[in-house]
Amino acid sequence: MHCGKHGEVVGHSRWRIVGEQSLGIYNLNIRNASLSDDGDYQCQVGPYGRIKAIRTKAKLTVLCKYKHIQLRRILISQAR
Repeated sequence: MHCGKHGEVVGHSRWRIVGEQSLGIYNLNIRNASLSDDGDYQCQVGPYGRIKAIRTKAKLTVLCKYKHIQLRRILISQAR
């Protein structure tokens, strides 16, 4: 994945890298996350000068509120 100048992620219009460069802290922000975004992610930073490449993994679990719940009446008869 490649990032643009303002944190946009090429090929993923809902994704954006946000953070504080002076602190070296960055996060992946996913706008309108859905169940299809659920899964394993990995952040990779290439080597720079004397600094070695860095990789770290994260698992995203998307929890959604139900928009509609329908309960149907079920009759169970017992043999007597």
